[in-house]
Amino acid sequence: MKIFFYAFLLGMTLSISVHATETRAIYNAYAAGMPIMSGIMKISPKKESVFIQTQTHTRGLLSFLLDARTILTSRLTPQQNALPLMQESTMESLTKGKIKKRQVNFSDKPKTLDYQTAIFDLMQQSVPMDKEYVVFDGKRKLKFNFNYQGIKEIYSSKKTIYSGPADYYTLNIEVLEGKKNGWFFKRVKDAKNPPLHLYFANIQGEKQKRLVRGEFDTTLLGTIVIYLSDLSKEI
Repeated sequence: MKIFFYAFLLGMTLSISVHATETRAIYNAYAAGMPIMSGIMKISPKKESVFIQTQTHTRGLLSFLLDARTILTSRLTPQQNALPLMQESTMESLTKGKIKKRQVNFSDKPKTLDYQTAIFDLMQQSVPMDKEYVVFDGKRKLKFNFNYQGIKEIYSSKKTIYSGPADYYTLNIEVLEGKKNGWFFKRVKDAKNPPLHLYFANIQGEKQKRLVRGEFDTTLLGTIVIYLSDLSKEI
């Protein structure tokens, strides 16, 4: 359950052009203005595939309550006018000194993606639109419904490198197969109050949009806000 939440919270921060150079994006998450998590995403496009790796770790008070680190890795082959093909998907977590690793097999699951690849495909669309994806995490089969809500303004802040107009999406999640127990999955059943609010925008002159802000409501920590804190490129 913990690996799902942490990978989901910052692993949903993917957007990239297939033809771009390698990029590193840093995201920081806050609750009540206090830092609770950081993540680094490395995206490496190759000739016929894209490699994505997101590493996250808890910070501040949350790290004392739960010292957790996760690594989410995806390797995929983009397809023109079709869903990407999954080549590799792994999830690794370190919590309370215990390491757990999950290799997800997609060989018998056509038209099914992991978390990061669903976001990747959404951001390859030439115009904002509603999209639906079937996602598998090795234990659960889920339906991701991205609903485009229009343009919203992101205001300047010391926590982020971006301010300006952004495409606003809400994301609802439905568990199709697998266990539905746990606070997170009780939360995602509330369709009237979508689990995630995502904002995408052009940044640093790029044509491809990136996630610049995310919001996630919780009972324990209130609203968690995720900010794009830095972006760098390597050839």
